[in-house]
Amino acid sequence: MQVGAGDVYFVSPYQMHALYNDSNDEQLIFLNIAPKGHNENDSFDV
Repeated sequence: MQVGAGDVYFVSPYQMHALYNDSNDEQLIFLNIAPKGHNENDSFDV
């Protein structure tokens, strides 16, 4: 799905997902909020 400024999206538990910037002109700035149960088995690459 494509998202833009001010958009919010939800990822169901245990669903694989990724977010990337396909623009050469605009920065991707995002806020990731995860439940307390996330642990070291989760990965987050920037």
